[in-house]
Amino acid sequence: MARIGEEIDFGDMVGAFAIASSESLSSDAVAQELLALGNDGTFFGESESDDAALDLGRRDGAALPVENAVADDVNDSLQPEIGARARIRPRQRIGGDRYANREGIIVRQHFAGFYVRLDMTARERSQKTELVETGYIEVLSAPDQPCP
Repeated sequence: MARIGEEIDFGDMVGAFAIASSESLSSDAVAQELLALGNDGTFFGESESDDAALDLGRRDGAALPVENAVADDVNDSLQPEIGARARIRPRQRIGGDRYANREGIIVRQHFAGFYVRLDMTARERSQKTELVETGYIEVLSAPDQPCP
């Protein structure tokens, strides 16, 4: 596979293929085609959130706005600030979000969000700090308050 990828990116296969046509399919049609090929219909990871995005007219597959994706029980009175305890809300990432639902302390501000120093798991050997967009930070407690 690595050799094929290298040929496509750098070798003789660069530009050798062109898209002849494209067609948009509904998620039901994709699932039916996958079932016909012997798949369980979930190969492309279609989910209810994808259907909701299509229902909102977002045909480009973009993520739903954060305010629609967060749980209703989030305490909106707490704002992200340095020293606050926070949880990272699930984000759309290729290959999945490996830090979803992890907790930690906000240690630094960045123009794109905040750096969260994550609590170490039993298997980790080094401290992880992740840059998290502000909309994906759920503040659990203010800097001077104990965690609920």
